[in-house]
Amino acid sequence: MKKLLSSVLVLLLCLGMTPPAAAEMAVVGERTTISAGAATGAVKEDGSLWMWGPATMLGNGAVGNDNYGYSGDHPIQTVPLKVWDSVVSFNCNGRVASAIRADGSLWMWGDVPLIGAERPAVVTAPMKVMDDVAAVYSDNNVAVIKTDGSLWTWGYENSSGDLGNGTTEPTMTPVKILDNVVAFSSAMGSSAAIKSDGSLWMWGRNDYNQLLNGGVGNGSLNLGPRGTVWFQTVPVKVMDDVACVSCSGTTTAVVKTDGTLWMWGSNSSAALGDGTYTDRLTPEKVMDNVSYVTSCGGAVAAIKTDGTLWMWGSDEFGQQPYTTRSVTTPTKVMDDVAAVSLNLHVAALKTDGTLWMWGYNLEGEAGVGSWGDNNTVQDPTLVLTDVAVPVSAVTPTAPAVAGFSDVHEDDYYAEAVAWAKDAGVTGGTSATTFSPDNTVTRAEAVTFLWRAAGSPQPASSASPFSDVADPGAYYYSAVLWAAEQGITGGVGDNRFDLNGTLTYDQILAMLCRAAGEDAAGSGWSDAAVSWAAENGLTDGLDFTASGNCPRSDVVYCLWKQLAE
Repeated sequence: MKKLLSSVLVLLLCLGMTPPAAAEMAVVGERTTISAGAATGAVKEDGSLWMWGPATMLGNGAVGNDNYGYSGDHPIQTVPLKVWDSVVSFNCNGRVASAIRADGSLWMWGDVPLIGAERPAVVTAPMKVMDDVAAVYSDNNVAVIKTDGSLWTWGYENSSGDLGNGTTEPTMTPVKILDNVVAFSSAMGSSAAIKSDGSLWMWGRNDYNQLLNGGVGNGSLNLGPRGTVWFQTVPVKVMDDVACVSCSGTTTAVVKTDGTLWMWGSNSSAALGDGTYTDRLTPEKVMDNVSYVTSCGGAVAAIKTDGTLWMWGSDEFGQQPYTTRSVTTPTKVMDDVAAVSLNLHVAALKTDGTLWMWGYNLEGEAGVGSWGDNNTVQDPTLVLTDVAVPVSAVTPTAPAVAGFSDVHEDDYYAEAVAWAKDAGVTGGTSATTFSPDNTVTRAEAVTFLWRAAGSPQPASSASPFSDVADPGAYYYSAVLWAAEQGITGGVGDNRFDLNGTLTYDQILAMLCRAAGEDAAGSGWSDAAVSWAAENGLTDGLDFTASGNCPRSDVVYCLWKQLAE
């Protein structure tokens, strides 16, 4: 039977069907910079998005460097290709790609479950879906965590209550499911969310006691000889003290706040890591000192707090490196790993920004320049450099600051963040997150500076910039005031460039001018950068003038200049 199921899966893949969705988390306050779905994507340090795999998922009009298929009519990209800029986080599951930009806007392309549509739409260029998004997971269904911590879902797959909205029907209008959510995971009919208090809530299929309630639910299906299978159409609380979750349909993995990894469910591929192939319907501890876990297609990957990557489970598509068999217990794969994304192929991001790939490579999704039915990449291969390294998923031991779970007393910017919140400069990206590593737009930076100055009203209500035209926008008065004060003159051609990513020299030039100093020099901002150093604004910061300035360093420089 296992061989038959494997053959069917291979056939579906060869016919261009969607591979299993990776059960990686969408996390508020943490950039997702690598993601492996039918295609693979990575966000570089400069915010550029690079992709490879099926060309229909590249967002560039479906143009690739090769062609796949018996008639050669399916363009693919077999090596990394830059496809977009100004991306903060990226998610790619199935044949849907999603990107969050610095202003919190969500953009999607591929086979998109469009809001209000009756069927997936093939979108060949990034299309804006909504604003105020902190994290996203997208496949046949979409789950969005908004900046206020609310979780919203919509999509086509809901036969087992996948969407958590109380129905089993496709729902193409976003429905709010929970509040105070900081992370979400979903795959193959099983969904889970972690709230800000560490409680884990789950819904969807319960045939392997995913909900830890005896395998029951508020809905059921009669599968004949297999009997009745229960599912849950609304979230139910499963456990407390959870830091990470990966639900891959029949197998559930949870990392608790003490760093212990617990698993339960189907074990037909040795995914439970206990040395057996025996199913287990209650949690059992697998490892200690774990910061992150993800699973897909019977394979599991975990990152420990020391940065080592461990894997186990199925090797049917080459997921396990250096071997050609399933691995029944956790086995160390490599050191210095910051993030991992797992599908039938694997993407591992090291702490030096290098991205390594291995596994299934039917349509070039491994990014090594080749493709084909039997083109498995056996060993980790370097594919891309300068990839942005996300914030560590390890739960810090230092106390949180200003109510933000991702800012702690031992962070160099902690006092600046507390000041920024108290002064009304910024309330964070959600009620419980500040997102210190997120990039900042020019509109946001000027607004921060304006609020720090007491939100003075501009003398004129007429905008000097063609792209600053909405008097109701949060940044409108701030931009007009900054222009009147000579703090910024825009970027030329009568434009301010609202969504342009803020660089260090831009914020330092704004602060320099706000202090009444000349920001010019041999270069347009040289004097401002020198002034900032002389006045201690950049003490302790490691940066290049033209590099992107994250939220942590924007408020740090503001605080050093205006409050310290």
